[in-house]
Amino acid sequence: MKQLILDDVPGRFFWARLSDTVDTEKLVRYSGAFNLRFMCPDPYAYSTENEIFSLSESESIVRQYGNAVSAPIYTIEGYIPSEAASSITISTNGNELTISGPLNRNQRLVIDSDLLTATVTDEEGYTTGNGLSHLQSLAFPSLLPKTNVIEIATAGKAELTSLTIDARSRWK
Repeated sequence: MKQLILDDVPGRFFWARLSDTVDTEKLVRYSGAFNLRFMCPDPYAYSTENEIFSLSESESIVRQYGNAVSAPIYTIEGYIPSEAASSITISTNGNELTISGPLNRNQRLVIDSDLLTATVTDEEGYTTGNGLSHLQSLAFPSLLPKTNVIEIATAGKAELTSLTIDARSRWK
């Protein structure tokens, strides 16, 4: 899949793939008008501009793009020791996601709501492990169009350094 950007839909792209073969020899020889047929299995158009929010405490965020619920990527930096009483809870519009340890200070937990995955990465972004075991449930976050309330709470010896949200804004 590749990004397909159309002139008549500015600021948006579609995930697409050519569905028919293209005779490049005819294109070169005739170089006139021609038709290309694309397959777009995802019904959404996505924003060409990423909406990135950085938080270290509870606050409301406002998406500027899109009119559909989006499946964001959350990147959590902090420290969660392996003891059972330590955790970080992130509530998105009332839907809670609780994260337990261990998560070291030089690691990040990346939660991808679209792919329904969670990975632990190092400071350079290399995956060092599966992060699904850090989630107490598989309630992946979603963002509403416009205003979203993000509440952050820590328990035990857990510390949140930052929460980065890539909104992945989209249109229906």
